[in-house]
Amino acid sequence: MESIKRKIIPSPQSVKESSEKVFLAKFGKSRYDISLACEKSDLVMSAHDKVRSSIIERIAAVPVSEEMTDWTVKYDDEIFVLEMKVDPSSPRFSEMKKAESYYIDINASGAVLCGYDDAGLFYAAVTLSHLLEEECGSLYLPCVEIDDYPEFVDRGHFLECRYGSDFMTKQEYFDAIDYFADMKINNLTVGIYGCWCTQYDRKISEYLYLPIKKYPELKTPRCIKYYSVEERKWIYKKDVLPTMFEEDYLSEIMAYAKKKNITIKPLFNSLGHNTLIPRIFPEISARDENGVPTGHYFCVSDENTYKVMFDIYDELIDNYMLPNGITAMEIGLDEVTAGLGENPEKPHERYSPHCQCEKCRSLEFKEIMLRYIEKVCQYLKKKGIKSIYIYQDMLQFHFDCINEELVERFKKADIYDVVVIDWWSYRKMNDLFRGKADGVNNLFRSIVKPMTGYYHWMIPMEYNENVWGCAKLAYERGFEGIESYCSFDYSFDKSYLFQAELSWNKESLMGDEWVPVINDFIKRYAYRNYPHAYEEACEVFEIMHNIMEDASDNMLRGVEYYLYSYVRDGLPYPRRFPEEIFKMMLNARAKYTSYFERIISLTEKVIEFFEEQEEIHMTPSLINKTWLASALHYYTLANEYYTLLNSVDAVNNGGISADEFLTVLDELIFCREDLMKVAESARIEANKYLYLRNLSVGRQYLVDIRNGVLKNLEEGKEINIDLTDLKEYKSEGFTFLQ
Repeated sequence: MESIKRKIIPSPQSVKESSEKVFLAKFGKSRYDISLACEKSDLVMSAHDKVRSSIIERIAAVPVSEEMTDWTVKYDDEIFVLEMKVDPSSPRFSEMKKAESYYIDINASGAVLCGYDDAGLFYAAVTLSHLLEEECGSLYLPCVEIDDYPEFVDRGHFLECRYGSDFMTKQEYFDAIDYFADMKINNLTVGIYGCWCTQYDRKISEYLYLPIKKYPELKTPRCIKYYSVEERKWIYKKDVLPTMFEEDYLSEIMAYAKKKNITIKPLFNSLGHNTLIPRIFPEISARDENGVPTGHYFCVSDENTYKVMFDIYDELIDNYMLPNGITAMEIGLDEVTAGLGENPEKPHERYSPHCQCEKCRSLEFKEIMLRYIEKVCQYLKKKGIKSIYIYQDMLQFHFDCINEELVERFKKADIYDVVVIDWWSYRKMNDLFRGKADGVNNLFRSIVKPMTGYYHWMIPMEYNENVWGCAKLAYERGFEGIESYCSFDYSFDKSYLFQAELSWNKESLMGDEWVPVINDFIKRYAYRNYPHAYEEACEVFEIMHNIMEDASDNMLRGVEYYLYSYVRDGLPYPRRFPEEIFKMMLNARAKYTSYFERIISLTEKVIEFFEEQEEIHMTPSLINKTWLASALHYYTLANEYYTLLNSVDAVNNGGISADEFLTVLDELIFCREDLMKVAESARIEANKYLYLRNLSVGRQYLVDIRNGVLKNLEEGKEINIDLTDLKEYKSEGFTFLQ
């Protein structure tokens, strides 16, 4: 049905196929043997293990182990030899790009997997694992010639230090590394420090993933609160520290990733997304007009600021990076602006990042930032860091200074060779880089940062138009690579793979329209996961694409609790959820009603498909269950709001009785709990906590309305519900969840 080039993601550069295939293995019988004709480095052994495990696990249906080395019985002399080697002198590489290149030749007598380097051999093994075809309990390989190499040097993701990743275990990181390596991703930036505004529990959202021995007071505990449908009880854990912080395993995941050709580089922000350090050490924070430390941002004229930051960098570099050969790091410096919610006691107060001490007040803020960048980069370069990634938004949007003058300035400061501009934009093509995409240049070493998926704790969305637009721009500008902004969650599987495709093979970037590209990719993704139900899967994923693509078109994005955990100008805090939402809906009722009806109709068919696949177990259960949870989330939210709008009108106007309304509420609670139960098993352990907390908020206000109506009935009161004012119904449990 599908050619090899189309069904393998990312697709190889060159494929010469034939209609023939060769038998490789069957349980208890095998024709294959693996010959390693090269030095056994970590990457080479990973390639060997990838080939061996992909064959054995497919046939035996169990994880491969050392005890299974002799599980096969070779018969006669008909041995199919899989020769694996590294040979940079091969003529096959004369026309290909070099690093990470490989070729595969498979015919009736054997197969050759050859890498230009060890990484190339590893990717040859990855490709071979996707070439395997299963038929009647046997494994076959197609007779084929493949020549392949990546378009971009740097292909990866930035795993933000935010909800979920703070509780990821070492094994969950190992699993993520294996998962991304299978897409030929070679870079993962791991967020180590970042801060956001006040949200849950009236606390600032702060994340520090490493214990800083010199400054043990730097810690970021967080509470876990949610209702478990599986256990039928509330889960509450107070002041839990990030798992990486407590177990200190960053070095281990760096070493593990290296064996899969993935570089783990840390991100440690400072001027922006930085409330913890100046809050704990206010003496280095920005001063107000009276010279008093504000406890926010930094005074960059104070040498003590650099002492603290360089002490932290020293621990990060000396203890984790250099021992693992890591010479690249991200220092952030994005969104250095006065924001809301940086003080839980005064959530609506803003604090300027422009220090007003005697030395700073006379300087433009642009100059303050540039001096800070120079001093930090000079220090990191002396420490052996060869690539220092810096976000572009302040330099581009606020200062408009990514130009020749800045090039000369950084050359004079001797940091030009190590600075890499990280150009980020998460918008659609018509507003990429806030409409300033023409100003994106390659005067510096550069990568581009689209969004593959971030908000795993709320309704899942896709941003594939953004990914394609950024990738195309990176190709046209000759950037070093593409590293998306994301969190790690399997609900973003299709988007991760889409970016993997675009960063490996430029073919999809050559046209001017992205719609044919994504439509073709949807079919390939459907075949990858559901070859036994290809036609129906294509239809299902087209539906999911149409309802998930980009938050700006997604009304359901705006009706979940998470967005109402933020402080907003002119609105009380805590916010009035769900009253704000119902007020918004009632002011545009026809629009919302029509949208909800459409989502309910579309997702019913999608849910049926994924539930059927779950029952027949013909699809990898985690990916299928994740898609089921996503479809259920859309259906549940749309159905919940649609039903509440109509049933509240009905009970208020006498169209239905109070008892009938209670039955409606019971059905909505059951539907939401069904989603929560699936979500508990579909999310990795770390990610389910906040996802379920947000879902629990929605469950709780439904339970509270039900209990309030029941109480009013018992007291003989008239039932008249105002969805824009539910304060009389809200319980302590609801407040506790906020």
